[in-house]
Amino acid sequence: MSVGQQIYHAIELFAPHAPHRERFCTSLTKALTDNGSTSMAAKRIASVIADALSEPCEDFHLAMAHLIAFHPPLMIAMEGDLAAVHAMHRYMSFFLDMEAADTGPQAQYAIN
Repeated sequence: MSVGQQIYHAIELFAPHAPHRERFCTSLTKALTDNGSTSMAAKRIASVIADALSEPCEDFHLAMAHLIAFHPPLMIAMEGDLAAVHAMHRYMSFFLDMEAADTGPQAQYAIN
């Protein structure tokens, strides 16, 4: 499974309640460390994301995309960690591909 898929799967596990949050953090930390991040950096990034995703929202994947695009605490947590930045880029690519597949072929052509 690619790092983008691993992060997507971790977000599928997310819920703000303690056991689900911990499972999400563990899964995301593993995905990031497997991609080259240090354990400490990966845990910090997972915690920042879990805190931000704990705000009420209807779609955790859209919220994650927003965090990656512009969430200063996440930018600070990822600072200097090129492996984490690369992993988030791969997640965004995977997520956008999934969204394009869900909208059908006509919408795909409109995007291109």
